[in-house]
Amino acid sequence: MPPKSGSGRRSCFLLLLAALAGVDRSQLEAAAIDGASWWRTFFKIVLPAIRPVMTIAILIRGLDLFRLFDIVWALTKGGPGTMTETISMFAYIKGFQQFETSYTAAVALLVIVLLSALLMLALKRVELAR
Repeated sequence: MPPKSGSGRRSCFLLLLAALAGVDRSQLEAAAIDGASWWRTFFKIVLPAIRPVMTIAILIRGLDLFRLFDIVWALTKGGPGTMTETISMFAYIKGFQQFETSYTAAVALLVIVLLSALLMLALKRVELAR
């Protein structure tokens, strides 16, 4: 089975493209009539309109980083040293190669708590944007 290296990028691209298509054209035209620059139009109209979708896309990509294991393990095994080691590789090495199961359980619990808190903050922020 080939690696799914680009599937997350493609789905996030489609999410952001759909959000850009949903930006109100009348606001963009009004900004152009008022003489707003491209930067001001982007930061004052477009970015606030796509911010909830952008938050979800960033969250999806961030969660994908925690699942990243197989490609990095097959290519570098975390080396040189620990330069390409991810949190999932760190837990694997601690748990299955060094047999430090309690330390690995603590790392896994900490990751779950941090990701849950991050997810709740992101979802609350998206809900407030409505």
